[in-house]
Amino acid sequence: MKRLKSNFIVVVVFLALFVMGSETTPQPRVVRIMLNSELINWRFSVNGTGRIEVVSNSSLTNKLTNLHLRLGDLIVLGTLPNRTQKPLAGTWEWIARYCGSNNVAVYFFNSKESESALFVAPVYHWVAPFNNPRDLANTSFFHEGIFLGVGTDGYSKMLQEIERTRPREFFLLGGLYDINSGFGTAESPFEDPFKHFATEIVVTDYFGVVTPAELSA
Repeated sequence: MKRLKSNFIVVVVFLALFVMGSETTPQPRVVRIMLNSELINWRFSVNGTGRIEVVSNSSLTNKLTNLHLRLGDLIVLGTLPNRTQKPLAGTWEWIARYCGSNNVAVYFFNSKESESALFVAPVYHWVAPFNNPRDLANTSFFHEGIFLGVGTDGYSKMLQEIERTRPREFFLLGGLYDINSGFGTAESPFEDPFKHFATEIVVTDYFGVVTPAELSA
């Protein structure tokens, strides 16, 4: 592979649950969760503030409850669910119910570098109308929960910020939408954004969508 000027980790993936529609939220949160190697505590952060907390099972569920996550919010996992790991099975069951009932999109970041990249790489994300993920005019764009704009203006500002800050790698994620509206599982309100960048990029397939059933399986 030839040497790249910049190395981006960018994958557009979506979680589409079988739920009824509701209004999008103006300031979505990006929550990162990863189980520590000793399988006892979790690493936890919100909106890439740089503050990573180490919390227990009970503290994790309490923190998620207090956040009141809802449609538009994202959870990015650095650990795959495993029901055979006691007492973690109960935690995964709880997360599955919580995300399913609150319409929260869930992603799994599957990379050998996940321990560092998961909590370092910035997340750019958007919230499209629940019943029409292709509706660019009514899609809001964000950087780690910070509002960038709506429609083509918000999309352009997102691209401009990425080009200006030139992160070594970043995540590009979409909010939840209703696949029962006749849409597929990888819908986007915009065309390929990579053509707007002057630098070369590499697209990697490190992300996977996680459904509530898989969280508790």
